[in-house]
Amino acid sequence: MRCSTQVQMRSGADGRHFLSVCQHLALACVSASAFAIGGAAQAAVTISSGATQNMDCSNGICSPTATDANLSVTDLENDLASGNLTVTTTGSGVQANNIDVAARLSWSASSTLGLDAYQSIRIDRTMTAKGVGGLVFTTNDGGTGGMLSFGRNGAASFTYRFSDVSINGTAFTLEPTLAALARDIAANPAGAFALARNFDASKDGVYGLAPVETTFTGTFEGLGHTISNLTIVERRGASDIGLFADVGIGGTVESVALSNVTVKTLQDRDRAIGSLVGENEGTLFNDRASGSVYSKKDPEAGGLVGASSFTSSILQSSADVSVRCDKIYCDAGGLVGESAAIISQSRASGHVTATGFVGGLVADNSGPISQSFATGAVLGSDAGALVGANDTSGSSIGTIANSYATGEVSSGSEGGGLLAEDSDGNGVSIQNAYATGLVNPLRGQGAGFVCGALGSQVANGYWDTTTSGTTDGLCGGNVPEVVGLTTQQLQSGLPSGFDSSIWAENPGINNGFPYLIANPPPK
Repeated sequence: MRCSTQVQMRSGADGRHFLSVCQHLALACVSASAFAIGGAAQAAVTISSGATQNMDCSNGICSPTATDANLSVTDLENDLASGNLTVTTTGSGVQANNIDVAARLSWSASSTLGLDAYQSIRIDRTMTAKGVGGLVFTTNDGGTGGMLSFGRNGAASFTYRFSDVSINGTAFTLEPTLAALARDIAANPAGAFALARNFDASKDGVYGLAPVETTFTGTFEGLGHTISNLTIVERRGASDIGLFADVGIGGTVESVALSNVTVKTLQDRDRAIGSLVGENEGTLFNDRASGSVYSKKDPEAGGLVGASSFTSSILQSSADVSVRCDKIYCDAGGLVGESAAIISQSRASGHVTATGFVGGLVADNSGPISQSFATGAVLGSDAGALVGANDTSGSSIGTIANSYATGEVSSGSEGGGLLAEDSDGNGVSIQNAYATGLVNPLRGQGAGFVCGALGSQVANGYWDTTTSGTTDGLCGGNVPEVVGLTTQQLQSGLPSGFDSSIWAENPGINNGFPYLIANPPPK
């Protein structure tokens, strides 16, 4: 698999941080290719329920004797009962790349488990330190491009709050509750914190403000855990709203899920609201949310993030959140309301309704979007099933590449199956994209692909003439760069120009339409 995300560099005071965002994006691409979908790739040490093979465990170290090795979870648990143990990918004359935890693992002894990988560590099942034992994660020990990641069923849990946990040499403070997290971040906004276990926020009652009001510039590692039933009903504050009000430059929030989250704002304020973050200037990686976001009078609302700046990135993240905004000229997006961020390998599926720009993924976009998709229905003045409005003027990089949308579009002014309008009049930059949703212009006009101005920077754009209800790719006509195909044609092989290392087709995946290999639709 190859990642083919093209990102232009931006200059300015935040140039150094932007470079780090690009590096993080590159790591995400490499990491995605390091593991095959649904399991470990070659040259990996796998911890599973199978018998131990090609592993040598002695003197507190388990190392591979071949590049493909398996360590029995039962053997590992027995060894941890006797003392500290490190599982590594480097053996005598042998170099594996990654570690994949593919079976449930738990231990009660005070032992510390170390996972030391040449490149990546992926946790696909729950690891639990039931006593005072600790965990040490090390990635890129000799290699590059690796990272620590958690699958949907993976987590690292601790029953003892003060257990030792470190990632690449950084010690993390374990947080058992939101109250503890907020308190510790207020005391040290640039610190490193990790969620110790799943947390049911219903016991906290209804929050009147963001649980974490302090602008966060440190690292929060969810360790694959879920915060469920978080409810925020704001009535009096002026700050941005989300689990985190603001993630500042340098801040990172990763590998955390919000389930059944409810966010409502009722006052007329100039701010951003989202389920996870109100305003983001940092990096979000492997985060997801489900629930609802409602804004009565705020200008930006998003299923995951309200607004995300050009210093920020949103990688491998998703939102299944219904978003509604009643303020005149409010921008609402299934993932982000207003965005200049790098968005890669992300998706949104919630229904989005607003009076201004509306997008299934992003409402008002001026950043690069790649390998992402949206499936939710959208309703608004200018509505696009992927993006509402797109900007490429000045330093804006409103590019869309290797992405698609399938949601129904209902619009009062301009509606597009992929994009509603080019907000700056400079044309749009779209490569390798398609749309299939029904386009329903309640007033004004609609098109199967893009309604607004279309410049020359379009390659391999497609829309479904069967499901969209229109034979117009653009409002008022067609151009050679945008091609209408029937459903049967779209399902009969990848469209011309689509890279088979990025896209694939399977009758049992995505209703037979092209899907992204590194970002497949959820099962």
